[in-house]
Amino acid sequence: TFSFDTELILQAANEAYRKEGTLLTNPAIKSNILDKLAESIFVYTAYPSQAQREQVAEALVAKHPCLRDPVSLNGLYSWHNSLKYKLGNYRAKVRHLGLPELNVNSRKRKSSADSSTLGRSLKRANKSEVNYLPPHPPGETDATLEKERVELLYEYQKRNNNKLINE
Repeated sequence: TFSFDTELILQAANEAYRKEGTLLTNPAIKSNILDKLAESIFVYTAYPSQAQREQVAEALVAKHPCLRDPVSLNGLYSWHNSLKYKLGNYRAKVRHLGLPELNVNSRKRKSSADSSTLGRSLKRANKSEVNYLPPHPPGETDATLEKERVELLYEYQKRNNNKLINE
């Protein structure tokens, strides 16, 4: 859902689309929609794939047909493209919050305070190598996570009960 005024405008535009087939071409509404979509997507992932962005555009146009793109064949290209750039701008805006995933991927940017160490202290993964370790969940430490890992291994070993079956 979007803000109240945006929802009202979208409802009116959807009615006009059903009656006359006119599309909504209000750049302020498009900006509000993209802002809300970027915030919603960022909750799940900071770097959505092309397929995920296309699914969001499809869902948006399916819910609000007045937002179809008149230029593209399927009516989604401009939304997909705008969403891609809006997410990049949103990542740049929230980069200063200290998310590790964003810091690793923006290591070329150096702050004036410690310009000599910022880029070198973050190791970036090589191609096809997963090297991102998210921060611990709230209330967890290395010791508690290690204890949980050992418990899981113990439970996993209990599942192999061939001895019990053979006896």
